[in-house]
Amino acid sequence: MRHTTFIAVVLFLSPALTFAQQSSGRQAAPPREQQRDSDSAFIERERAAWKALKDADSAAFVRAVGSSPSLFFVSPNGMRHTSAAEFAGGVTKCDTRSSKLDMFNVVRPNDNTALLIYRATLDRACGTSVDRGVQQMVMTVWVRRNGRWEAIAQSLTPLTVGNTYK
Repeated sequence: MRHTTFIAVVLFLSPALTFAQQSSGRQAAPPREQQRDSDSAFIERERAAWKALKDADSAAFVRAVGSSPSLFFVSPNGMRHTSAAEFAGGVTKCDTRSSKLDMFNVVRPNDNTALLIYRATLDRACGTSVDRGVQQMVMTVWVRRNGRWEAIAQSLTPLTVGNTYK
Protein backbone atom coordinates (compact mmCIF):
# COMPACT_ATOMS: atom_id res chain seq x y z
CA MET A 1 0.00 0.00 0.00
CA ARG A 2 2.81 2.42 0.90
CA HIS A 3 4.50 1.89 -2.49
CA THR A 4 1.23 2.27 -4.40
CA THR A 5 0.63 5.55 -2.63
CA PHE A 6 4.13 6.75 -3.58
CA ILE A 7 3.60 5.97 -7.27
CA ALA A 8 0.16 7.61 -7.24
CA VAL A 9 1.59 10.75 -5.64
CA VAL A 10 4.39 10.95 -8.23
CA LEU A 11 1.96 10.52 -11.11
CA PHE A 12 -0.71 12.91 -9.91
CA LEU A 13 1.49 15.68 -8.48
CA SER A 14 3.61 16.10 -11.60
CA PRO A 15 1.19 18.57 -13.27
CA ALA A 16 0.85 20.49 -10.00
CA LEU A 17 4.64 20.79 -9.66
CA THR A 18 4.87 22.07 -13.23
CA PHE A 19 2.18 24.68 -12.61
CA ALA A 20 3.80 25.77 -9.34
CA GLN A 21 7.18 26.13 -11.00
CA GLN A 22 5.76 28.30 -13.79
CA SER A 23 3.73 30.54 -11.48
CA SER A 24 6.46 30.99 -8.85
CA GLY A 25 8.26 33.66 -10.83
CA ARG A 26 11.31 31.47 -11.41
CA GLN A 27 13.05 31.58 -14.74
CA ALA A 28 11.15 29.91 -17.53
CA ALA A 29 12.44 26.65 -18.93
CA PRO A 30 14.72 26.91 -21.96
CA PRO A 31 13.02 26.95 -25.35
CA ARG A 32 11.86 23.57 -26.64
CA GLU A 33 14.77 23.44 -29.13
CA GLN A 34 17.31 23.62 -26.29
CA GLN A 35 15.47 20.97 -24.25
CA ARG A 36 15.65 18.43 -27.07
CA ASP A 37 19.32 17.72 -26.40
CA SER A 38 18.67 16.99 -22.75
CA ASP A 39 15.51 15.03 -23.63
CA SER A 40 17.58 12.89 -25.97
CA ALA A 41 19.93 12.10 -23.08
CA PHE A 42 17.02 10.46 -21.20
CA ILE A 43 16.04 8.53 -24.32
CA GLU A 44 19.64 7.31 -24.73
CA ARG A 45 19.77 6.22 -21.06
CA GLU A 46 16.60 4.22 -21.56
CA ARG A 47 17.91 2.66 -24.77
CA ALA A 48 21.16 1.77 -22.98
CA ALA A 49 19.20 0.07 -20.19
CA TRP A 50 17.17 -2.03 -22.66
CA LYS A 51 20.34 -2.92 -24.59
CA ALA A 52 21.98 -4.04 -21.35
CA LEU A 53 19.00 -6.27 -20.59
CA LYS A 54 19.16 -7.74 -24.11
CA ASP A 55 22.92 -8.33 -23.77
CA ALA A 56 22.45 -9.81 -20.25
CA ASP A 57 24.85 -7.18 -18.87
CA SER A 58 23.64 -6.26 -15.39
CA ALA A 59 26.57 -3.88 -14.77
CA ALA A 60 25.69 -1.88 -17.91
CA PHE A 61 22.06 -1.76 -16.78
CA VAL A 62 23.06 -0.28 -13.41
CA ARG A 63 25.32 2.25 -15.17
CA ALA A 64 22.39 3.29 -17.40
CA VAL A 65 19.71 3.68 -14.70
CA GLY A 66 21.87 4.55 -11.70
CA SER A 67 22.54 2.60 -8.55
CA SER A 68 19.32 3.49 -6.76
CA PRO A 69 18.76 1.18 -3.79
CA SER A 70 15.02 1.67 -4.18
CA LEU A 71 13.33 1.10 -7.56
CA PHE A 72 9.58 0.64 -7.98
CA PHE A 73 8.17 -1.34 -10.91
CA VAL A 74 4.43 -1.36 -11.59
CA SER A 75 3.05 -3.82 -14.15
CA PRO A 76 -0.05 -5.95 -14.70
CA ASN A 77 1.71 -8.62 -12.63
CA GLY A 78 1.77 -6.31 -9.61
CA MET A 79 4.28 -4.02 -8.01
CA ARG A 80 7.88 -4.77 -7.20
CA HIS A 81 10.23 -2.81 -4.97
CA THR A 82 13.89 -3.69 -5.43
CA SER A 83 17.33 -2.23 -6.08
CA ALA A 84 18.70 -1.56 -9.56
CA ALA A 85 21.34 -4.28 -9.14
CA GLU A 86 18.88 -6.91 -7.90
CA PHE A 87 16.43 -6.17 -10.71
CA ALA A 88 19.19 -6.35 -13.34
CA GLY A 89 20.44 -9.65 -11.92
CA GLY A 90 17.02 -11.25 -12.44
CA VAL A 91 15.92 -9.69 -15.73
CA THR A 92 19.23 -10.21 -17.54
CA LYS A 93 18.54 -13.96 -17.25
CA CYS A 94 15.63 -13.55 -19.67
CA ASP A 95 16.11 -14.18 -23.38
CA THR A 96 15.37 -10.76 -24.89
CA ARG A 97 15.70 -11.06 -28.65
CA SER A 98 14.60 -7.54 -29.48
CA SER A 99 13.11 -4.39 -28.01
CA LYS A 100 11.87 -1.55 -30.18
CA LEU A 101 11.37 1.77 -28.40
CA ASP A 102 9.44 4.67 -29.95
CA MET A 103 6.83 7.40 -29.36
CA PHE A 104 9.03 9.18 -26.80
CA ASN A 105 7.78 12.05 -24.68
CA VAL A 106 9.76 13.73 -21.88
CA VAL A 107 7.88 15.71 -19.23
CA ARG A 108 9.83 17.80 -16.71
CA PRO A 109 7.74 18.80 -13.68
CA ASN A 110 10.80 20.54 -12.16
CA ASP A 111 14.58 20.86 -12.65
CA ASN A 112 15.36 17.62 -10.82
CA THR A 113 12.59 15.33 -12.13
CA ALA A 114 11.84 13.94 -15.57
CA LEU A 115 9.17 11.51 -16.74
CA LEU A 116 10.05 9.54 -19.86
CA ILE A 117 7.01 8.03 -21.55
CA TYR A 118 7.32 5.75 -24.58
CA ARG A 119 6.14 2.59 -26.31
CA ALA A 120 8.20 -0.62 -26.14
CA THR A 121 7.66 -3.61 -28.41
CA LEU A 122 9.25 -6.74 -26.97
CA ASP A 123 10.27 -10.13 -28.22
CA ARG A 124 11.51 -12.12 -25.24
CA ALA A 125 11.12 -15.20 -23.12
CA CYS A 126 11.45 -14.97 -19.35
CA GLY A 127 10.83 -18.17 -17.42
CA THR A 128 7.49 -19.57 -18.56
CA SER A 129 6.38 -16.21 -20.00
CA VAL A 130 6.95 -15.69 -23.73
CA ASP A 131 6.29 -12.25 -25.20
CA ARG A 132 6.42 -12.00 -28.99
CA GLY A 133 5.66 -8.57 -30.40
CA VAL A 134 4.03 -7.43 -27.15
CA GLN A 135 3.56 -3.68 -26.97
CA GLN A 136 3.61 -1.74 -23.73
CA MET A 137 3.48 1.89 -22.78
CA VAL A 138 6.34 2.57 -20.39
CA MET A 139 6.85 5.47 -18.01
CA THR A 140 10.16 5.87 -16.19
CA VAL A 141 10.55 8.47 -13.44
CA TRP A 142 14.04 9.97 -13.28
CA VAL A 143 15.35 12.17 -10.45
CA ARG A 144 18.63 14.03 -10.08
CA ARG A 145 20.47 13.03 -6.90
CA ASN A 146 23.89 14.49 -6.10
CA GLY A 147 24.19 15.72 -9.68
CA ARG A 148 23.45 12.29 -11.23
CA TRP A 149 20.21 11.15 -12.86
CA GLU A 150 18.73 7.92 -11.49
CA ALA A 151 15.62 5.97 -12.40
CA ILE A 152 13.41 5.55 -9.33
CA ALA A 153 10.18 4.11 -10.75
CA GLN A 154 8.82 2.47 -13.87
CA SER A 155 5.32 1.60 -14.95
CA LEU A 156 4.53 -0.88 -17.75
CA THR A 157 1.04 -0.90 -19.28
CA PRO A 158 0.21 -3.44 -22.03
CA LEU A 159 -1.36 -2.03 -25.18
CA THR A 160 -4.30 -4.03 -26.37
CA VAL A 161 -5.05 -1.96 -29.48
CA GLY A 162 -2.22 -3.40 -31.58
CA ASN A 163 -0.01 -1.60 -34.04
CA THR A 164 -2.67 0.93 -35.04
CA TYR A 165 -2.02 3.04 -31.92
CA LYS A 166 -0.06 6.14 -32.93
